[in-house]
Amino acid sequence: MATKNLKPTTHDLNWALVAEAIRGDTYDRLDARAKDELLRETWKHTDAYVSLMNWYRITKRAEWESLADVRRDFSHADVVGRRTVFNIKGNKYRLIARVNYRTQRVFILRILTHEEYAKGAWKA
Repeated sequence: MATKNLKPTTHDLNWALVAEAIRGDTYDRLDARAKDELLRETWKHTDAYVSLMNWYRITKRAEWESLADVRRDFSHADVVGRRTVFNIKGNKYRLIARVNYRTQRVFILRILTHEEYAKGAWKA
């Protein structure tokens, strides 16, 4: 029996995020813009779907107080200026976020391919 290579649809992605939100206060960790960015970029880069959803699930439960705490969950996370950069899908993508440790909120600024990240235009 052949297996289908299923790609998530916009409907699937919306429901994946909604299902996560219903499970408790978990959605509070990401602001509305970050949720939209995560959904948009996951749709754009469907091969990163599982990795982005894993990042999301870990991040929403996190109680980070410093970069050291972030690195317990994501060992390759780095700080660039006021941004935290996460490797996604084996470094194929970079998720750039602002982590506010005081308010326990994460703001996704960009999700880029490694090539887009290397160009550095995102730093402007």
